[in-house]
Amino acid sequence: MRFPLLVRIGLLGVLLAGCSHDPVAVKPAALPPLPQAAITAVRDWIAGPGDASAEALIRLRPARAGNVVFVAAGNGVIEAVDDDTGKTIWTQRTRLPITGGLSAGFGRVVFGTGEGDVVSLSAADGTVQWKRRLASAVMAPAALAADRIVVQSQEGRVQVLDASDGHPVWSYDLPMPVLSIRGYAMPVIAGDQVIAASASGKIASLDLATGAGRWESRVATPRGRTEVDRLVDIDGDMLLSFDDKLYVGAYQGKLAAFDLRDRPEAFWEYEVSTLQPLTEGLGNVYVVDTAGQVIAVDAATGKAVWKQDALHAREVVSPVVTAGLLAVGDAFGYVHFISQADGRILGRIKVSGAVTHLMADGEHLLVSTAKGKTSRWTLPAASPR
Repeated sequence: MRFPLLVRIGLLGVLLAGCSHDPVAVKPAALPPLPQAAITAVRDWIAGPGDASAEALIRLRPARAGNVVFVAAGNGVIEAVDDDTGKTIWTQRTRLPITGGLSAGFGRVVFGTGEGDVVSLSAADGTVQWKRRLASAVMAPAALAADRIVVQSQEGRVQVLDASDGHPVWSYDLPMPVLSIRGYAMPVIAGDQVIAASASGKIASLDLATGAGRWESRVATPRGRTEVDRLVDIDGDMLLSFDDKLYVGAYQGKLAAFDLRDRPEAFWEYEVSTLQPLTEGLGNVYVVDTAGQVIAVDAATGKAVWKQDALHAREVVSPVVTAGLLAVGDAFGYVHFISQADGRILGRIKVSGAVTHLMADGEHLLVSTAKGKTSRWTLPAASPR
């Protein structure tokens, strides 16, 4: 089987001068000043197996189910942590090179590996329920349904497995360019369909039961003379809203909005290049571009509401809404709290290690770092601001 050439692009490495694609040295922005009554947070606990070398490369994310947080290291150690106390409930040393991140739900914890394995653990005690070998590495967290598990592997293949034993149900091959960025957006299960993103800048709707293709839509069009110029991967997780609106962002492409109850064409598009997941709040979709600019886009119209560029070149990651605020992390160990209303930076906290992933739940914020640790922080509850 022929695989495309995969590349890792750190955000500093993709900051480009003008329309040129020659890398340039970009100095990260200094920490912006804060208001006198700056917002902060209190750390409740810190947990995680740690594994700095692997974590820095793979950027694993935790998962949550009920009152339990599941954290992993690239060397295969997975821990279940009580969300209230931070105490370890169980530890499973799988000895597998975890690359696809964790997914949790329906009584199981699922992950993929760099060797092409998909593994299901019992969420109750961490015992292995089953392991299934696929053709290539799994580069995104799995999407879970009660009886199905959707995974996407390195060569672009979308595969659905039976949740009870990992038996393959169907597969669908998405087109792959010669060169792509290492990683994929997590597939999305929306009713009776699966939405999967490709490294060619397209999304595809597939029938969850049969794998039959329903439609495809392009979010980014390759342009330029070189393969690097033509990179248009969709790596940041897509956003599915409660009313079946789907928002998708692409590298060197666009942020596009789709109504899954209607036609497959985007009902608006906004020019932006992003590798980060999307989030929503206060009627906005929030996107972080590859230069570190945070942008609020009106979810109904696709018009920019505000832009915050004070974090330029700080490798800004993982926007989430928590306690009425927009939070983003950076490579220098800071989490910044931003007003949803106007984009002002209202506060920040410092953690140990580059921030790789944020996860929000009400007034609590889970912060994962490149040192393989996850900490929970509590912010003062507030209405959106």
